Amino acid sequence: PGDRVIVDLSDRAPSPPGAFLVWDGVGIVVKLVEIVRGSDPQKIRLKSRNPGYEAYEATEDEARILGRVRGRISSM
Repeated sequence: PGDRVIVDLSDRAPSPPGAFLVWDGVGIVVKLVEIVRGSDPQKIRLKSRNPGYEAYEATEDEARILGRVRGRISSM
């Protein structure tokens, strides 16, 4: 809570994988995103650094990548 992220809105391709700002159908979240190889239609896997949250997969219709996270500003 209280942290801010710097997001490159022009970089929405999950290759290479990394941290992205994503609309997941419920809200806007920061997730680690990677392409699920061999999926048709193409899916992405969304993971959290917090082990308390399970990874899940979504199509482009179910989740929309808004931009790549380039930095974080933490509160003191």
